[in-house]
Amino acid sequence: MNLMSIIILDTETTGLNNKEDRIVEIGCVELHNSEYTGRKLHLYINPEKEMCETVQKVHGITNAFLKNKPLFKDIYKEFLDFVKDSTIVAHNAKFDMGFLNAELDRQKQPKLSNKVIDTLATARKMFPGSPANLNALAKRFNISLHERTLHGALIDAKILSKVYLALYQPKQESLFSTNEKTVVKKSKQNNYKIQLSDEEINAHNQIMNELKG
Repeated sequence: MNLMSIIILDTETTGLNNKEDRIVEIGCVELHNSEYTGRKLHLYINPEKEMCETVQKVHGITNAFLKNKPLFKDIYKEFLDFVKDSTIVAHNAKFDMGFLNAELDRQKQPKLSNKVIDTLATARKMFPGSPANLNALAKRFNISLHERTLHGALIDAKILSKVYLALYQPKQESLFSTNEKTVVKKSKQNNYKIQLSDEEINAHNQIMNELKG
């Protein structure tokens, strides 16, 4: 698997239907060879429509706050220049990519052709039967959620970047054994101790074999 240039991406929107709803926030974090480059992109966008109170409470972004923010037509070139041809990583990627491509289509721009990795799909394969939302995975890998009082594109992208590294770092391969159910993964920042079932270990090994290709 090519880990050269990775963009961890998250969006916040006015709702769930990309044909009717719009993006209000984009957050991106860049990795290069599994290392943070320090480059990030954080954009708020005026969706040109009102959000209901329920949606505003999910991410804490209000209609009043977005009133004077740029439109998508004013920021999409900045977004495309940041992403370029990097691999995009998103949690439930179908959702984020659907909204981004819908917004690009409104600007008569081609859809994104980047390779996309969906960490939600990977987590469901790796840990079948276990919760695979971002909070659950962060807790599984002992990743701090202290910043995540509400949904937020940049905050979630930062958390997802740590989840992605925990899921995909090649060095994990040697740490999984069919004879051992307890896995210890050491990093510069944390020590993780994760209890896995035989089914989870087998699913992980299957994914790692796919990644070798």
